[in-house]
Amino acid sequence: MKGLTRALALLWVAICVSVVTFEVAGAADDAGSPRGIIEARRATLKKMQAAIKAIVQELKSDTPDKARLSAAAQFIDGNAGQLAGWFPSGTGPEAGVETGSLRGLPQELQSAVSGATGRNSPR
Repeated sequence: MKGLTRALALLWVAICVSVVTFEVAGAADDAGSPRGIIEARRATLKKMQAAIKAIVQELKSDTPDKARLSAAAQFIDGNAGQLAGWFPSGTGPEAGVETGSLRGLPQELQSAVSGATGRNSPR
């Protein structure tokens, strides 16, 4: 349980930093374009943030909803292993898309995720 708590805490920090720092204006021109990749990444990170909040709420409840816990955990599990692939070259500030991100954050996050999962690529 301690490992799960630590993993959720690290994931929460990564999601909060990413959601706060990735601001994108306008609609995606193309899902494969830097703008499209950034917007997809931001949308999924927001959903992961909501899933973590749902887990926290349920764990604080006197009668946790096991179905809600399971659904949220499955969503996180299905996406967390892909984090390392969400920051491909060309989707940072160099893309010309306003992200508001801190310089070096994607590489630091990718390194942290790769080290935590033992993988360099998405599932």
